[in-house]
Amino acid sequence: MTAYRDATLFKVLYAWGLRRTECSKLDVVDWGRNPAAPELGRFGMLAVRYGKAKRAGRRAGVAWRR
Repeated sequence: MTAYRDATLFKVLYAWGLRRTECSKLDVVDWGRNPAAPELGRFGMLAVRYGKAKRAGRRAGVAWRR
């Protein structure tokens, strides 16, 4: 199970081009439906709420990535 979780995390990092800190702050609510790609189901879009910030703890704007 642990290996599956880690493999999934690395695939998310690579597929969406996320930084380590961005990936560590992801939550279930950050995933959404992509109307342009219904074949992806419920998790076709990702909202990065905490992007690259100058100071720790500062919330960056929401950036949608497909």
